[in-house]
Amino acid sequence: SGTIMGTWDRSDPSDVIGVTVGGNRYGWFVQNEIPDLAIDNSLRTGLCHSGDGDGDVEERDSHKRHHQHFHKNSTCGGQGGEEDNVNSDDEDSGSHFESNSVQSSTFTADEDSQAVTMLGTGTHDGLPVGFTMIAVDNGNIAPGVFTLILTDGYAFTGDLTSGTIAIH
Repeated sequence: SGTIMGTWDRSDPSDVIGVTVGGNRYGWFVQNEIPDLAIDNSLRTGLCHSGDGDGDVEERDSHKRHHQHFHKNSTCGGQGGEEDNVNSDDEDSGSHFESNSVQSSTFTADEDSQAVTMLGTGTHDGLPVGFTMIAVDNGNIAPGVFTLILTDGYAFTGDLTSGTIAIH
């Protein structure tokens, strides 16, 4: 409603709220000093994200099976080792997809799940393609979901039947 509920005067201008003191970066608010203040719209920003997946997935309708693997380094950098990548093997047809470049990655989260979308280029059975990979980590609520869409028309979406999809 725009009604001011309270104000505070900072005594030290070097105390930058959300940087050196306080803020919502930990998902909690310390002593808000206003009884019964309802906060329903907090957002954590500037967080580091990474994602990994390796395991078997199965399409719901056709029951086709894939073995998927993906890795997305932390968005904050500083990690060595495995490069960002996506691989998928269609166990029914024997086709193989392997990324050779990940050009962008986006992380999203809602109340019950987290997801990573990776876009790039690779090869599908040796031929060059563009790809979109979406991996959803549903935590303990439901199996993870792996989707791979290629520019040659190939598409697969399946539920994790064994292994992991972990978005951090």
